[in-house]
Amino acid sequence: MDAEQNSFSHVLGVISSMPALQLTLIILSAAVWIIGGNILSVLHYRRVGKPWWSIFDLRSFELFRFNGIEWLALAGLFVVAATLGVAAVTFAAPAGA
Repeated sequence: MDAEQNSFSHVLGVISSMPALQLTLIILSAAVWIIGGNILSVLHYRRVGKPWWSIFDLRSFELFRFNGIEWLALAGLFVVAATLGVAAVTFAAPAGA
């Protein structure tokens, strides 16, 4: 249990030492990916005629039945989330690195 508490306190120390802008960018990146992905899943299920709560059944997700707009939305979510993530990581890079 000591190792778990030590790891947890280390993670909290890393997070608390981050600049506010970097932490904000990381949170925005995660929020865009998670919330946008859930919205995309709900809209996909609505299009194929399944109930919205089917997103909780991982076996019912049919990624390869996406239409073109859904693929573009997924690509857009990836680009935005990755851009925010890269911005957060490069924000912390020392100058000249």
